[in-house]
Amino acid sequence: MGRVCVVLLSFLAMLSSFSALGATPPPKFDGAFLWVGNDHVQWTGERWKSEFGWMRQLGFKTVIVSGCVHEKTAIYPTSIPGLSPAKGDAVLQVLNHADANGMDVHLGLVGARRWWSDTSEAFLDELTSLSKATASELYDRYKSHPSLHGFYITGEIDNMTWVDEILRKRLAERFLKPVSDHIKSLNKSLVVSEAPFFNIKFQGPEEYGKWWEKTFKEVPNLDLLIPQDGIGVKHAELADVKKYFGALRDACKANGRVLWSDLEIFEQQQGGHSKPAGIKRIIEQLAVEKPFVEKIVFWEFGSYLSPGQSSQAAELFNQYLNYLNGGQAFSTLPGTGPTSPSKESAPDGGR
Repeated sequence: MGRVCVVLLSFLAMLSSFSALGATPPPKFDGAFLWVGNDHVQWTGERWKSEFGWMRQLGFKTVIVSGCVHEKTAIYPTSIPGLSPAKGDAVLQVLNHADANGMDVHLGLVGARRWWSDTSEAFLDELTSLSKATASELYDRYKSHPSLHGFYITGEIDNMTWVDEILRKRLAERFLKPVSDHIKSLNKSLVVSEAPFFNIKFQGPEEYGKWWEKTFKEVPNLDLLIPQDGIGVKHAELADVKKYFGALRDACKANGRVLWSDLEIFEQQQGGHSKPAGIKRIIEQLAVEKPFVEKIVFWEFGSYLSPGQSSQAAELFNQYLNYLNGGQAFSTLPGTGPTSPSKESAPDGGR
């Protein structure tokens, strides 16, 4: 406990020195995506307390749950026909601990494997219906929690599948607009977000920006765009990120939307497996992306930065904490070795 206090005091002292000198603090993460699967439903309150304690230690203010329904399985005790309810309540655990730590939570809706192969009206209508029902149920169950800040539309929109104008309009009219409109009907203060991704092999930055400008005009209640930077999956280099993020910044500014970054802190290996990236690369990503966005979150805390998951994640946690403290050396903090790592790793999706 004493070392934790020392770390926190050092961090506050560093921020104070930056303020006194009139200098800009180094870019940092404002929060993280959190993959919550069936494994996490069985976690104890103490395990969740540890996860949120580590996130608080790094100064996080935002948590985005990637999805509350995976295929037909929920991570909470749903009553929606056709879904399998969880025996525990991971959503409640997340919100309780976010409440206690002064964090905002964006709850992801429905993840579906068909998203990657089916662009039909029938599928989009089905996904829209389930997404609306999920948003309604989640809001009714958890609206008393001060940490509930908004809903995240889980489908990741790429710059290949939906480029065709007919498909773009179908996506906007049959999915994005009805889902976002429905969320606002529950409470107009709820923030509606989406985390698209791009690959430089396909649509270029100028065309990508125009695609989103047209879509924003047709989807007025989509508030927040959180594009994946594509570095972890090698969809882009940092020089490319500047161009794409620049185009998205202009599109968001012209249409009154907010732009964040979904920074990939992993490195994808052969065979699709991923590991935590090196701290040097992550710091470079932070520096490049910060000028374009209001906040930076990342994919994903539980698999790549949680000290309870693996020795590699624990090492990156301490390296990032070291970075926050101006590069001072800190020994491994108490409790930052793997505890009971999740058997489920976060999927990198379209990344």
